[in-house]
Amino acid sequence: MKKVIIALCLALVLGGSFGAILYFDSLPKEPVYYSFPGIKEGLTSDIAGSQKHVVLTPHLKLTGRGHERYLQENDSIIRSVILFAVREKTEDELTANAGVDTLSSEILDKLSEHMDVSFIESVFFSNFYIA
Repeated sequence: MKKVIIALCLALVLGGSFGAILYFDSLPKEPVYYSFPGIKEGLTSDIAGSQKHVVLTPHLKLTGRGHERYLQENDSIIRSVILFAVREKTEDELTANAGVDTLSSEILDKLSEHMDVSFIESVFFSNFYIA
């Protein structure tokens, strides 16, 4: 009888633990945002075929924590890809309704050619203006 009670208690504890893991794992996770150290005033780039330039402050939305060091180690690659993607755009392309969204997805596509970006959900800008 003792063994049956111990087995039942053990099954309840293990089942409850497994259920709690499933429950907490299914909860929506808080988004993680990455801002580039040293880019407080924004990046400045020329615009293709224009005397104007664009100033932007990029940020990344990540799927979770733990990628900050990898991003810091690849900071120069990320900045270069962003600047080259912007330089390829004309003023009309950047000011179009979907210009910033298109640029964001193109940056993510170009980043994937140089590094692992499976944990990056999106690229967005807190500053974006043409001067």
